[in-house]
Amino acid sequence: MTGTYRGLLGFREVAGLRTGDGRRVRRGRLYRSGTPQFLDEAEARRLVADTGIRSTIDLRLPHEMEQEGRGGFDLIGVPAHQYPIRVGQLVSETSAVAPMRGDDPVLDQYLRYLAVGSDAVAGAVARIAQPGTTPVLVHCTVGKDRTGVVVALALAAVGVERDEIAAEYGLLAEDVSASMERLRGMVSYGDDVDLYPPETFRVEPSTILRFLDAVDRIHGGPRAFLVDNGVIPQTLEALAEVLLEPSTTARRGAAVNITETRTYSADPDAAWRVVGDTGNIAAWIPAIEASRLEGDVRHATFADGGGEAIERIVEHDDAGRTYVYEYLSGPLPLKEYRSRISVREHAEGCEVVWTSDFTSGSAETDEQLRVAISGIYRSALDHLTTVLGEGS
Repeated sequence: MTGTYRGLLGFREVAGLRTGDGRRVRRGRLYRSGTPQFLDEAEARRLVADTGIRSTIDLRLPHEMEQEGRGGFDLIGVPAHQYPIRVGQLVSETSAVAPMRGDDPVLDQYLRYLAVGSDAVAGAVARIAQPGTTPVLVHCTVGKDRTGVVVALALAAVGVERDEIAAEYGLLAEDVSASMERLRGMVSYGDDVDLYPPETFRVEPSTILRFLDAVDRIHGGPRAFLVDNGVIPQTLEALAEVLLEPSTTARRGAAVNITETRTYSADPDAAWRVVGDTGNIAAWIPAIEASRLEGDVRHATFADGGGEAIERIVEHDDAGRTYVYEYLSGPLPLKEYRSRISVREHAEGCEVVWTSDFTSGSAETDEQLRVAISGIYRSALDHLTTVLGEGS
């Protein structure tokens, strides 16, 4: 678990996320947060001692950096790599606020970063790969938008699954709200924050998915965007070496991925009250006849005498409506199994996404498990229609 540090909002380690070939993002390489300006010297020293952070990547505008500062990081001499991302036409020379318009203002702003600040965006991603940079803290002011774009592009460029990127983006939603309110007391923002649309004050995982889809459509994908803006292929290879760890799964071959998705007319929060109740999965998964939670360990009894699975809840985020669990033991012959369940907003109401990566060590067994696990997912998502009151 990532620690908390007084004055530093949105801080977390970006680690454990899965790639399509079964690898994970390394621990102790990449961190993200909002502005460090409220971090005092003692907390900065504690943070560096805990994480080993060697440098920061600062995405703020030059006058933001000058007016707001870096708090304790300056006092203890943590180097800053500055990649100021232009945000559009500012309301004044001293403000960091640029009006955001359009039907999808946050997405439009993210694409504007690439249009007017491509050099800084690509440079920040490339910096992560440079020797001596990591462990590194990437930050802007709130830690959601400019930081979210750079982190998402870096992760996508090395093959991290997009559902994983979206779930990570949506973490610590309460810190985003607190950071947005804190802007009012900052020289670079003040009352200009009233120009921001309400979408800016919250974080939705679907936003970063739409952004990555748009990067595919406009630029040919994250890697193509980076290469087109000066990041050579060798640097992308180095980025993967820095961020990803080889796993036993990767050495044996790619993990099997299963993804099942259903759309419902229910409100996302209403669906999450059912799906996010980790101790009561028997209420909506027909294959499970009983379930209980003891701390972060879940016991799930399969129907028809199928035995008991023991799983660990490794991440649970009510604000982001997502949780991750791993299989520890039980009747299924799994060597590795990690699954994520998410509830997203959708034009029709909500969308439930259930995805997993697993391996058994045998191609034949992998295929048998794929069929069995997919069947469990599909029957559960079908039954959820009834549980949510949408069918009989």
